[in-house]
Amino acid sequence: MNEIQYINWWIGENRTRESKDLNIGGVTVRVNKDVFTPDPAMTNSSLILLKSLPDLEGKSVLDLGTGCGILAVYAALNGASRVTAVDIDPNAVANASENVQRLGLENVVEVVQTNLFDGLTKKYDLIIANLPILGAVWNDLTGPVSKVYERVLSEYNRYLEQPNGRVLMGFASFGDLDTILGMISSAPHLVAKFSEQKFGVEWDVFEFGAWAED
Repeated sequence: MNEIQYINWWIGENRTRESKDLNIGGVTVRVNKDVFTPDPAMTNSSLILLKSLPDLEGKSVLDLGTGCGILAVYAALNGASRVTAVDIDPNAVANASENVQRLGLENVVEVVQTNLFDGLTKKYDLIIANLPILGAVWNDLTGPVSKVYERVLSEYNRYLEQPNGRVLMGFASFGDLDTILGMISSAPHLVAKFSEQKFGVEWDVFEFGAWAED
């Protein structure tokens, strides 16, 4: 399977899938059919981020683009002291809230409907950015996908604990390589990259550090 074949296959599978319970990383969540699925049988974008997570004990976590909430609830179940899960899509917010409640994590995880950092005031030890990769298959909720990445890269530092806070951002080789991958790769505070091949696609996690504010 090549990238074009994967995208066409994914579109077909996504169109016909139903809501179901999904176990990923030892955590079972409900994934509604109108919300992006982290199912490893269909994508690697969520699983590669999950596998890249550092020790979360006592850490505060911001999950951008939480979807069904899998990364947020995983963080809470693995020692995070405080998690904020945000998404602009009301269907995703409802789905994530359902999973937080089902797992009894209301005291740790706050689910917020917002556009990225809008309205947020706290700082975090770790920011996870699991964002749309290919704009052509997503509703236009925030404008061009490249603008979403541009905003995260330019604004994340003000929400990151200094000096050791970190950002993990996912991407894949079927995305807008010229614009988005170039933007990510040239970011001055990129400190590491982790990659895997699956479905004929290269899946990446980029790690960014904090910088001293002027």
